[in-house]
Amino acid sequence: MRYAYSPYNLAHWKIMNITIDTSALISVITDEPKKAKIIELTIGANLISPNSVQWEIANAFSAMLKRNRITLSQAQSCITLYQQIPIKFMDVVFIKPLSWLNNLKSMLMTLISFNALYKPKRLY
Repeated sequence: MRYAYSPYNLAHWKIMNITIDTSALISVITDEPKKAKIIELTIGANLISPNSVQWEIANAFSAMLKRNRITLSQAQSCITLYQQIPIKFMDVVFIKPLSWLNNLKSMLMTLISFNALYKPKRLY
C-alpha cells in the first residue's frame, strides 16, 4: 500500500525560521565551543534577526578591541565572516506590545480603585 504522506518525502517539509541573537552569532564567528552545535541546529533554516543585531555585533567587536582581547585584523576577519552568514533582518514593531501594556495599565488601575473602595479584612 502506498501513502501520499511519507516522512521521507521532503517535498512537504517547510523551511524553519529561527531567530538568532548576537551571542549565538559571536559564538559562531569567534569559533567558541558552542559553534558546532549552533551550526548543527540551524542548518537548512532561515536565520531571522532584528536590525539591531548589526549594531550589537559592531559594538561587541569594538569592545573587544578596546580591551585588547583581539587585534584589528582579527576583528576585520570576524566581521567578514559575519557578513557571510545569511540572515534576514526584520524591523521590530512595538505597536501590539504597547497596546497590551496600556490594557494592563487600565486593568491595574481598576484593581487599585476596587481595592480602595472595598478594603479587604485582615485575616490575622
